[in-house]
Amino acid sequence: MWKCNPDDLRSMPILAHAKNIEAAAALASLEVPFFCLEHDQFALCSTGEIWTNYGAPSVTRSIVCSPELVGADETIAGFLARQNSVAGVCTDYPAVYRDMIASQFRAPEAPQP
Repeated sequence: MWKCNPDDLRSMPILAHAKNIEAAAALASLEVPFFCLEHDQFALCSTGEIWTNYGAPSVTRSIVCSPELVGADETIAGFLARQNSVAGVCTDYPAVYRDMIASQFRAPEAPQP
């Protein structure tokens, strides 16, 4: 079991995964954002987003699970290209997503004289 400071959890932009009812009750009492999910396609997070398992349809409020979390063969680039508008991505590779998304919004470089 990992121990951490609840103030750190409240101050970071994360959602904790409550793996059982006791964890959900503790996180709720500490006012730490969390979700609970077992085998469902989706779950409502305590913050109002919809945690969406890989392969399930997503909506604007979805936090979608990346393919590497379930051992899917889909590439991150292919997965990201299929997402229209979602609230976030659960992944083991946040820097890869950050860089891919940033590159989509960079202005083209001006030609050199």
